[in-house]
Amino acid sequence: MKLEFPFFCPRCGRVIEKISISNSLVEIFCENCEKISIKKQEFIERLEHAIPLLKEEHEKEILRIQNLIETLQNEY
Repeated sequence: MKLEFPFFCPRCGRVIEKISISNSLVEIFCENCEKISIKKQEFIERLEHAIPLLKEEHEKEILRIQNLIETLQNEY
């Protein structure tokens, strides 16, 4: 799966270097926090929660997050 970047670390807010997705886990590789493992459903919920927090001028970001959610739900 190809992801558009940047996405940001849920712990420190820095740009994520890499995201690895398996059936039930998302592994986030952050320069600051190193590797973070999070349940895929929890990651989806965090992404969904972020959408209403973005303003209209960030419509492209909202679409990227929605596309990632759809990919996560459909791919595995």
